Amino acid sequence: MNFLIADNDKVSRQQLSSMIKNIPGCIEVGYAGDGVEAIYKSYKLRVDILLIDLEIPKINGIEAIKHINKMSNPPVSIVTTANTDNALEAYSVNVFSYLLKPVRENKLRDAIARAKRYTQKSKFVGTKQTSAVLDQAEKYHICCRNGKNLELIGISDISHLHAENKCTFVFHKGGRVTISDQSLRLFLGEFRHWLLQIHRNTLVNKSYISSLRISNHGCGFVCLKGVKNLLSVSRRNLPEVRRYVRSYIHFKHGGGTKPRT
Repeated sequence: MNFLIADNDKVSRQQLSSMIKNIPGCIEVGYAGDGVEAIYKSYKLRVDILLIDLEIPKINGIEAIKHINKMSNPPVSIVTTANTDNALEAYSVNVFSYLLKPVRENKLRDAIARAKRYTQKSKFVGTKQTSAVLDQAEKYHICCRNGKNLELIGISDISHLHAENKCTFVFHKGGRVTISDQSLRLFLGEFRHWLLQIHRNTLVNKSYISSLRISNHGCGFVCLKGVKNLLSVSRRNLPEVRRYVRSYIHFKHGGGTKPRT
């Protein structure tokens, strides 16, 4: 995998470069000292993973990532920073991972391994892609900011998310609820492989769906594993939910009997 390091601190660049050399299959193809150079080299070079500090000159890391993400095949962005205050903003631009400085080699290795699996899974198409990606859910986390507190919650531990009064309620396996000030749109944009929108104010974890029920009046309701209440599906989202239930759940069970719809 080809790496571009974007950091205006020479010592940090050298440390990351040294770590990359110790990881099999990883090649540093260049470095950038500012955001403009990071954008230029991301387009010019064949880059798989971008290691970028958010506090770089000319154009900061967030703005640089926004431009780079417009590429037809953008690299995976991994943030390396000493500032914990910009985590929420970083995840809003679909940053894959967030590493605090000084970066530890084991943390970098783990982030790279996850990024590699992600890029490989993204090359598949169809139902098998969905199955493979969902199986990797335990490796990924949602970043929630509740006031001044920052919490990482594993995707595999989240059953659904519900927005109400400008807050998002994140429902965990086992009944725990975390309140986040992030919007559903941001969550869905970052974790679209794992989350499915069933209503304008509700996202569900695909792996928790057990069945879809349709009432005599044509209203849809999703049954989630471990969740007592049925969740309402809007008429607008019903066709997509129905397609998902009929495809993935059928595939997951090896072509056996589908859940009743």
